[in-house]
Amino acid sequence: MDMETNLQRRDILLTIPREKAELLAFLERHHLHPEDDLTYATALVNDEDEIVACGASNGRLLKCFAVNEDLRGCNALGRLVNDLTTYCMQQGCFNPMVVTRTHNVPLFENCGFSCVAQTEQVGLLERIPGGAARFAAAFRQSDDAGKIIGAIVMNANPFTKGHRYLVEQAAAQCDVLHVFVVEEDRSVFPFAHRLALVEQGTSDLANVRVHPGGPYIISQATFPRYFLKETDDAAVMQTELDAQVFARAIAPALNITLRFVGTEPNCGLTDQYNRSMQTVLPQYGIRLVEIPRIESGEQAISASRVRALLSQGSSPEELGELLPPVTTEFLRSEEGREIIHSLRQTK
Repeated sequence: MDMETNLQRRDILLTIPREKAELLAFLERHHLHPEDDLTYATALVNDEDEIVACGASNGRLLKCFAVNEDLRGCNALGRLVNDLTTYCMQQGCFNPMVVTRTHNVPLFENCGFSCVAQTEQVGLLERIPGGAARFAAAFRQSDDAGKIIGAIVMNANPFTKGHRYLVEQAAAQCDVLHVFVVEEDRSVFPFAHRLALVEQGTSDLANVRVHPGGPYIISQATFPRYFLKETDDAAVMQTELDAQVFARAIAPALNITLRFVGTEPNCGLTDQYNRSMQTVLPQYGIRLVEIPRIESGEQAISASRVRALLSQGSSPEELGELLPPVTTEFLRSEEGREIIHSLRQTK
């Protein structure tokens, strides 16, 4: 009997500390360091009920695949991928994604996944080919042909006068401006509120279209962390992959030739993101346009500055130089007051 048929599948019950610890120890032996965000995990075990291969997921992202060396070539990975894909579909997600080291991309392609984009070090794959292009194409309009089309990606946590200025300056340089709001809900201000504030705060600009960023723009899929080594330049790896996804899948579907960003004096990761785009985007005929940040009180207007001031006790009315009316009004609402309270409790 071959080794593969001796293996049994076992769900890892992540709510049981002993089972979770067993999984994390196995991943550690394979040099994987997951964030504490796994929602489902499965494993193949031997006759002694020891884990010899595993995989996990968080939402649509399949991750943390590890297979013992003596099982390579025994289709252990295929069994894990099939189980996790089935689980995702049962949860209503019909296009699971995988982020992996570039040298493993062919292994997942053999399991039925299609590569969206890759760098020298990491690659992003999805179950349904062309999903990223279809996601973007939904925002295309029939009269867009021949127009100068640009894009901005923003988190808007929250929407500030700095964001408004960036949109105004970009909109003046193109016929259509797509503004993608990061959908990953890991910010102080929930995605639904961030999206609504950007929509309302730019509604007077006729050539601006605001969209959710979806799973392809600055998401946990395009900004992976779990398999990074201490010696890896995580910021470079993350931002290059995200820039590749935008350039290879999003921009062509919408005929985007301009990507606008604000200069970044404070956040190292955002600055690295801008530098990665400066390297990647021109290779695909996309020009990166950096617009200087506007200042208030000799400091750049930024969402992080707004959050810091709110957490320190400033009222929305006191931040009039930083916030447009739409954001000030939201912060006066019940939802806004709850966010301010949370900021002050956790500062």
